Amino acid sequence: MLKDIVEATPLEGYQVRLQFEDGVVGELDLSAINLFEGVFAPLKDLNRFRELRAHPAWAPSIGRTEPISIPLSSMHV
Repeated sequence: MLKDIVEATPLEGYQVRLQFEDGVVGELDLSAINLFEGVFAPLKDLNRFRELRAHPAWAPSIGRTEPISIPLSSMHV
C-alpha cells in the first residue's frame, strides 16, 4: 500500500528529505533519476527545485507552488 508524503524538504543539490504518513523518513537524490525533462524541466533550476513542498491535495505526490507533482510514494521502504 502506498503511503502519503506529508513533508518534503529540499536539501543540498537535488536531494530531498521525505516524511511519510507512517513516520518513515528518508532522503532521496533526484539527480540520480532522469526526471528533469518535459513538464519537470523547470526543476533543473535549483532555485525552482528548492520550492518543492509536500501538498496534501496532491498526495501521494510532491508538488511545487504550481500544480506539477512528482509521484514519489513508491520510494517508501
